[in-house]
Amino acid sequence: MYLDLLDYLVCPKCKAEFILKDYKGVDNINTGELVCSECKKSYKIINGIPRILDNINKEKKITAKRFAYEWYKFNSMYKEAEHQFLDWVWPVKKEFFLNKIILDAGCGMGRHAYLSSKFGAKLVIGIDLGDSVNIAYKNTKALKNIHIIQADIYNLPFKKESFDYIYSIGVLHHLPNPKDGFNKLLIYLKKNSLISIWVYGKENNPLLPFLNLFRKTITRNLSLSIVYFLSYFITIIFWPIINFIFFTKTKISFYDFFYYLKKLGFYRTNSIIFDQLLAPTAFYYTKKEISSWFINLHDVKISWRNKNSWRGTAKKI
Repeated sequence: MYLDLLDYLVCPKCKAEFILKDYKGVDNINTGELVCSECKKSYKIINGIPRILDNINKEKKITAKRFAYEWYKFNSMYKEAEHQFLDWVWPVKKEFFLNKIILDAGCGMGRHAYLSSKFGAKLVIGIDLGDSVNIAYKNTKALKNIHIIQADIYNLPFKKESFDYIYSIGVLHHLPNPKDGFNKLLIYLKKNSLISIWVYGKENNPLLPFLNLFRKTITRNLSLSIVYFLSYFITIIFWPIINFIFFTKTKISFYDFFYYLKKLGFYRTNSIIFDQLLAPTAFYYTKKEISSWFINLHDVKISWRNKNSWRGTAKKI
């Protein structure tokens, strides 16, 4: 971590400032300890990453472990990432990021934090619950305006109203209580600032009942390596179907999604299928349900993405 991160961090328990102790490094701190100036609770800095976690429940641990495995498996910074990221946070454009202080809530392997920095952000803080932060740190450590922290969305170590922009892409729907996670993020958003999210949609997902049953009864109980093998096998089966629909322009209910997968290619399609099978917890929302999250926000824009998921952007007043 870089020393300027201390300007934004506070103890997640009592919200007092941290004191940096026993650290190694001058500007970039590789190891050390963050000690609360009031309650004296301490957190380690390991391999450049503050590990600001208290006790987390079993379900969260399982989710974090499984997604960390995914990001170790699929950790490339692929060329389509910029278009994909901007599509997720639409109507936000890359010019918007200039000089903003940004929170990437659920940063995974750091791809979106990296892009936010490249778009001109003043500072980007990426948080994640699991060991994927190690990959995120590796992918972003060359950029001095990016900080990676291991932390819990429900118990973040930041001062209130610290960020000009917060986004959470594909994360909230894997939380035990997604709406509560969304409301927690709003605490750290400055007034007159934007938040963007992307979550799974119920509409136009005909395979959803089968997928949920398969995930809950089978894949959540399998080893990660077997789930990966299974996802690869399913991708092999589906890839010719995706190509057929793409080239013949066969209009089916999830044509837009298959078109999107074809554009991404086999490798990224495999990662998406693996992602769907991986999570022990996943919620799907209707437009009405997701719109209810934004009822106290302004300039709300809820839109359908690939006709099977929802993205939302709004301003906190």
